[in-house]
Amino acid sequence: MRFTEILDNAFSLYRKNFRLFFWLCILYFVCDTLLMVTLELLGDWWIADFIADILGWLLFTMTCGLMIIPTSEIYLGQQITLKQVIQRYLARVDVYFSCSIIYVVVLHLPELYNGIESVSSNGLVLVMFGVFIIGISIVIFLLISWIFYGPVLMIENTTVKEAFGRSRYLVYGKWWRTLWNVIKLHFLLWSIRVYLINRNLIKLSFNLI
Repeated sequence: MRFTEILDNAFSLYRKNFRLFFWLCILYFVCDTLLMVTLELLGDWWIADFIADILGWLLFTMTCGLMIIPTSEIYLGQQITLKQVIQRYLARVDVYFSCSIIYVVVLHLPELYNGIESVSSNGLVLVMFGVFIIGISIVIFLLISWIFYGPVLMIENTTVKEAFGRSRYLVYGKWWRTLWNVIKLHFLLWSIRVYLINRNLIKLSFNLI
């Protein structure tokens, strides 16, 4: 299945079940707002931004796990209610949370590599830069290899170790194709974001005029 066909099927599925996915999105935005308010109350400290980023991504991945349940059921021709979605999610939330923590921490490992510009030795800078390149290559490899851990956990009811292993098996032989599809999806989301920002800027300009 090509990338455009995947998007077309996804949009068609969400459009036909708009109310269910709408309430799931509302739930995400409410939790995200509460998280931001809580972090603001905690104040600024040296690692606050890093922790906030990790918690934000963790909330996002947890919400993706919530979306997987109705998506898989509806795709297979089954009907499911919001209550049933939440019940099934809560039954697997502990395992999914464990996997999500591992995935999100690996995702943010490159952010721990800062301060290289403050190192005075040129030789040490080159060594650290080489370590960074190797490290980020490993991180990207793991992120793509583990990308299907969510559906595996929620649909096949596996353990944490089995979920990562099953995901690697699904990606095996299709790693570059999977990476390319992820890049295209991120580019699509980035384009939509830029379009919405520019549209709001244009409206604001006209209002000021």
